[in-house]
Amino acid sequence: MVFQQKKIYRDAKLMTIVSILIVIMPWLQMVCNMLNVHITPMLFAVMLAAELVDHRMGIATAMLLAAESALFAAEDELFSAVALVMCAANAASGIVAVFALKKTSNRSGMIAAAVAGGVAGAIAVAVIYLIRGETVRALLTASGCVLFSDLFAGLL
Repeated sequence: MVFQQKKIYRDAKLMTIVSILIVIMPWLQMVCNMLNVHITPMLFAVMLAAELVDHRMGIATAMLLAAESALFAAEDELFSAVALVMCAANAASGIVAVFALKKTSNRSGMIAAAVAGGVAGAIAVAVIYLIRGETVRALLTASGCVLFSDLFAGLL
């Protein structure tokens, strides 16, 4: 197992692909924030890192991109509610999708993992919005944006 990990991390092409994903995703998040703050493309990079490298790399990528999405979602202050919501949604969807990918590596399994991740992210958003006492419309809009953006990321 250790030899295989050394071989994976020494593969320059593979690490270049993962590095490019980690660099491009925040820019794509900024473009998505222009449409709606709750639209997030981060699950695409997390699932691809988990499939190409390792599940631990997928979880590490999920945490890094969740923190970055919180930075981009925070408009004026860093510890705003929207930043917390996006960090929790991306972390939950990434971790659930990576654990769902552990059991399969075919295309339908990847789509099912994206669905599971999207549902986890939508639940995280809904819980935080319920705690904050937001309206039902805001809750459904935010949860729907997270769910369908994760589904779209899984279809890619």
